[in-house]
Amino acid sequence: MVEAVLESLHEWATDRGLDLGPDSNLPQRDGTRPDYDWSVGALLRAG
Repeated sequence: MVEAVLESLHEWATDRGLDLGPDSNLPQRDGTRPDYDWSVGALLRAG
């Protein structure tokens, strides 16, 4: 059953051109502090 689910997910990703691998879920940030003022302002402007 688990194998069928994994195969289904693999087919779904392949059909959409996604190249998923062991590093796909690693954070892409550089470690600097997020700009919370900018983030909240953008959310408020988006409405």
